[in-house]
Amino acid sequence: LSNVAAIYDHNFLSNFIQNPEGTVKAKPGKYAMPNLGISAADAANIVAYLDSISAKNLNAKQITEEACVRCHSIKYEGIARVATDARIKEYMGSTPPDLSQVIKSKGEHYLENFINDPQKLLHGTSMPRVGLTKEAQAKVIEHLEKIGDPKKDERNSLAIWILGYF
Repeated sequence: LSNVAAIYDHNFLSNFIQNPEGTVKAKPGKYAMPNLGISAADAANIVAYLDSISAKNLNAKQITEEACVRCHSIKYEGIARVATDARIKEYMGSTPPDLSQVIKSKGEHYLENFINDPQKLLHGTSMPRVGLTKEAQAKVIEHLEKIGDPKKDERNSLAIWILGYF
């Protein structure tokens, strides 16, 4: 929890603390964190505390690990998901996909819309709403692009020379 306020939207966190299942748009009865009946004022105090202890300059890889690796692996970086396959399958109903090539298969635009509201694009998915800030979401997408397409910059720089040749 030490860095959640650095990557998650504070309104999302406050709502999550008050109503976890409703905030992440999880299937009823599938979300592990119970509603604890915390008031809005107490939730705001908790978010303020979390903000005071969170790191302020996380890089794209750190944000991706904080936000995604509980459920997803990133095999191209040698990162395994935190939850065991059996536990995540029991909880989610299936094993979440590896994120190494997701930028190639889905594209940046899809991920921008999917990350913070997966139910809108993939009805019935077990993936909960993530609630990242716009900056954190951009860094996650940037990192997934770096992993999934590491030669992109090289290709783009060669394009000028190839066009000049033709």
